[in-house]
Amino acid sequence: MAEKGLRSDGQAHLRRGEIYYTEKVLMGQTSEGIRQAFHYEFPGELELLKSLVPLCASTRILIVNIGAGAGTSGLAFLETSLPPNKSDVILHTVDITAEPSPFGSLHSEQSVCEEAGFHLGVNWFQHHMDSKLLAKDWNFGLVDICFVDGAHSYDECFGDVIAWEPLIRKGGFMVIHDYNKQLILPDNGEFHSDGPHPMAWLGVNRVVDEYLKPKYKALEQVKSTIVFRIS
Repeated sequence: MAEKGLRSDGQAHLRRGEIYYTEKVLMGQTSEGIRQAFHYEFPGELELLKSLVPLCASTRILIVNIGAGAGTSGLAFLETSLPPNKSDVILHTVDITAEPSPFGSLHSEQSVCEEAGFHLGVNWFQHHMDSKLLAKDWNFGLVDICFVDGAHSYDECFGDVIAWEPLIRKGGFMVIHDYNKQLILPDNGEFHSDGPHPMAWLGVNRVVDEYLKPKYKALEQVKSTIVFRIS
């Protein structure tokens, strides 16, 4: 019998704010494998992110990823550059945490993306700073997709949205994670068996309900990820 907290495949699976640890390379280093290991996203949310890339009008698609997490979203976007899609994507991830952390960091993203075969400085760049400061001095061109999954207080989330909104290309996408997460009822007692903690992020909900929804039409929503097309 496996030890407490240790899965039969040899991977420790300590969740809900505890330190994550694995004895092996995470699930083959795909974004879906990492999602299944860390449960920061619900099933279907990564597929939604990937589906936005071919909808972009640009030939070279510029993506801003606010919040590195475990590297799941960043790797999902980078995977669209692989066959069969071979999209020409440029990914910029920004986070205030660089070193390893149980809540995610640039280090975590770098580890999983490099293990998957991607290299910093080619079509993927990291910024260790506040995302709003990066937006203030942004000089990399108009953004096609902005994925907001940084700090979840109202002030921080709203600050990210209004800082990046004018930098998104007309017809591009503003994507918010963890919206109305509390409405997705747990299927395994207190926690989701395959998803994040069901606690509400009320600040994120307010930003979407009070600012984005009155201004833009929601294009699509999968679980707690909602997409707005910027007009």
